[in-house]
Amino acid sequence: MDYHRVKILREDPLKITRLVGCDIFDHPVVRVVLKFILVYYVAMTFFQIFYSMYYLEVSQITGYGPFLLMYPFFIICIITHLHGNYLLNAIQSVEESWSVDCAGKDVQARIVKESSIINAYAIANTILCFVAVVVFICPSNSDDPVLFPMKTFQERFPHQTLVLAWTFKLTTLVLSYVVPASCYRTIHTIQYWKFQICLLNKYVEALTDDYAGHERDLFYDLEYQERLSARIKFCIKRHGQLIRVSSESTKIMQDYIVPYTTCGCLSGVGVSLLLLKFLGEGPSALWRCAPLTIASAITFSGVAVAGQTLETEVATESEEILMKLVMQKWYNWNAANKKMLLIAMANSMSPLQVKFSETFIINFRLGLGVCKMVYSVVSVFMSVFNK
Repeated sequence: MDYHRVKILREDPLKITRLVGCDIFDHPVVRVVLKFILVYYVAMTFFQIFYSMYYLEVSQITGYGPFLLMYPFFIICIITHLHGNYLLNAIQSVEESWSVDCAGKDVQARIVKESSIINAYAIANTILCFVAVVVFICPSNSDDPVLFPMKTFQERFPHQTLVLAWTFKLTTLVLSYVVPASCYRTIHTIQYWKFQICLLNKYVEALTDDYAGHERDLFYDLEYQERLSARIKFCIKRHGQLIRVSSESTKIMQDYIVPYTTCGCLSGVGVSLLLLKFLGEGPSALWRCAPLTIASAITFSGVAVAGQTLETEVATESEEILMKLVMQKWYNWNAANKKMLLIAMANSMSPLQVKFSETFIINFRLGLGVCKMVYSVVSVFMSVFNK
């Protein structure tokens, strides 16, 4: 391994995930479409809230409510995509991206395998979400009691109902791609950073692997001590870059995590209430909501699994970095190198994490908390309106 000129990443192993989750939203046509849909859903949200307050009965509010609860999550996903690849670009500006083959074949094989699984997940889940929404928006007699825009079009614009209804359904099709793409963006950022830590770990492991001389001569070998000094400085510098990435990601995302968590809970409540509503209408109506529920659960689970994997694997990688530093034959090093070893060990004491705020970390615990909150809200809602 070359400690002087590390190969820079030229081809992202997660290029498919990045394409469907990030890069496609940089196209000018896509951005125009997103802005139109954003204005459309913001206007529809406020109009439905106003209409519900003054004109709708309680039974109608409970019917149209589930979709209204999903609108904030749609809106924040669109805003995130319009904001661009700010988080990923900020991370890449803090550190150079190392090529996946710079640390040996074994690490490369591991990264390529994980990347293939993630890319396959992104493709399969995108197809599933699209199919789920297509099934849901197929014309049905149960549209009017559930979809508020359909009722509005029929009452306010009877002659343009068909065109407006299909416009609404086409925007829903676009959202079937936009919403999971926000999750792919998060997964890509998490995995990208995790891969860089794995590569650093291999460089730490190989600090003294290529010395062919006798061990008793090392302390007086000036060339060896100088080469070792350069390598330790290299690893300390890289570790410092990764620490800055963690700090930078927290700074950027701390304004997003609370709105995303809140809107995600509301969306989960909406999907749950929609499922319960269709369950009450019998098996014939369930087929419309079941694919949507499954797609939502898989998308949510993907982010939670990626975050948990990052937390556990990065903690393990950080511990391995520390252990590999401890296991070095430091008694053969000069005083300067021993001091730098202590600095490297001190930096490795705290595990590296991608934190989207000082309070919230994407993992199973956050996912479970969201599920508990959704269950509590749905339970309260059902107990109040069933009386």
